Amino acid sequence: MSSLRAPKAAALCMFTFVGTTVMRSSTRFLLFLRLFIEQALARKTHIQNAPIPTVCQVSPYLGNDCQPPGYPWYYDDGHKSCKMLTAGLCSFSSNQFPTESVCNETCQSSTKRTGTPCLQKPVSGKCSTIYRAWYFDIYSMECKMFSYIYCRKRINFFNSETKCQSVCLPHRTPKPLCSLQPLSKFCVYRTYHWYFSSKNNICLAYLKHQCAKTNNRFKTHSSCMKRCSYSKH
Repeated sequence: MSSLRAPKAAALCMFTFVGTTVMRSSTRFLLFLRLFIEQALARKTHIQNAPIPTVCQVSPYLGNDCQPPGYPWYYDDGHKSCKMLTAGLCSFSSNQFPTESVCNETCQSSTKRTGTPCLQKPVSGKCSTIYRAWYFDIYSMECKMFSYIYCRKRINFFNSETKCQSVCLPHRTPKPLCSLQPLSKFCVYRTYHWYFSSKNNICLAYLKHQCAKTNNRFKTHSSCMKRCSYSKH
């Protein structure tokens, strides 16, 4: 009997030893995993709280003494409709709007039209070449495009979205969005209808039955412009 109990006792001891070893290994692994997660979270918090370079906090227009181009749309009170300026002309009056929809919303209602720029005579003239650059919006923490005729300085002024992100968000990997090519593919149903055109600093609609293949996609025109183009705060 004692000879039979010996192997059982040895097996029990071995099982206990192995079990204890596994538990210790598991405990060490869990402690290591916890430490790794805490360090990762600490690094992420440090990155998120990292100060934004001073150069990226300057207003793109006021800080650089830039002259912005006039908006292309104006309200023709004689014809009671919104019209676009002829190519090559810039507006020099307050009767100017960034898009046809904004013009219509402001001027087509008789209650809104009274006392607004809609009743002012549109004044236009030949304008210089319109240039475009990228700046860092300190309020949204995003890089956006702005248009200008000339700038005396070049602070918070970048030639690409990627360069803007790398300078103003140095602890993050640049992930351009607004400057991505608006590639599309055929689809029957779509959720995102708009894309940002970095060539024109404006949001355009995808063609019918076309869906975006990149992240340069937005549900509405306003959300697209707010994300990618200059917005006054």
